[in-house]
Order: sequence, then structure tokens, then C-alpha cells
Amino acid sequence: IPYLDGTFGENVLQLRYRRLRESKNRQGKWACEKRMVGRRLFNLPILLNWNATDTEPLIVTESELDCMMLVGLGVQACSVDTAGHRLIEEDLILLRRVKNLVLAFDQDEAGTKCTARFKQYLPNARVLGGYGNEGLKDLGDLYHVMGAAAFKDRLERFLRKKTL
Repeated sequence: IPYLDGTFGENVLQLRYRRLRESKNRQGKWACEKRMVGRRLFNLPILLNWNATDTEPLIVTESELDCMMLVGLGVQACSVDTAGHRLIEEDLILLRRVKNLVLAFDQDEAGTKCTARFKQYLPNARVLGGYGNEGLKDLGDLYHVMGAAAFKDRLERFLRKKTL
């Protein structure tokens, strides 16, 4: 999974190799060592090109795979670094330019803590959640259970009405 930088995604910041099969432990999640050139947001070029007057929603996920799924559905999205959910100041400045920012982190303990921390930095961001009550961990699980059409409809309702 490439983490790109630059207006056209012309610079590679980081390459992450993720196993395609489920692993029983976190150690086996990565197929090989991560090559760290810099920690930034996944899909960073979308923010570098963001127009501060745009009211279109941007969803921030905890997983690169959830981000890619949303982008595949035509939704603007980026993802935080999953190793500690850290934001560097440059990325925080870019996120603060987004008028309609939505946090959609995992519905587990780490995701809940991440949401609380990000709400401190980005108090105007809305939180997309509640699917944890359905026993689902993340947007990918929700998509898998609902199917593409129903998932996209539910997501669009949230983005219009501010409730999931």
C-alpha cells in the first residue's frame, strides 16, 4: 500500500505490505517489514489539493483498506496512520481546512480512544459510528454485511442528515 505525497502523488513516503489473509495476531498482519520514509495520511494528495471553500464531506478512516473502499464508491476519504494514530502538524493543518470533516474510526477500544483524541484536535468534525452496536468493527465490516448499494445509501443518509 503506497503512501503518496505531492499534488499528483508523485512522491512515495511509505510502502506497507499487508497480508491478504486474516492473521490470528497483530504480528502476522504485515507480510514484510514496513519501509518508513515518513508518517503522513494515506491518500494525502486529496488534502493537498483540497479547496478550503468546498463543502463536500471528507471521511477520515483508521484503515487504508476502508479508505480505498470509500474512494472506490466515489466518496472523498483519507486514512490516519494505523500505528498509533498520530497526526503531524502539517496534516492537522490540512484537515482543519476541510469544512465537512467526518471521523469514521474502528468501533473498538483503540478506535474510541482515537476518536476522542481527534475530536480534541478537530472539534468541528462529525463522528460516523454506531455500527459497533451491530457487532461490527469497521466500515469494511458494515459494507460486507450490507452490500454495496445499501452501504452507500446508508452512508449518503449520514452525510446528508448528520446521523447514521
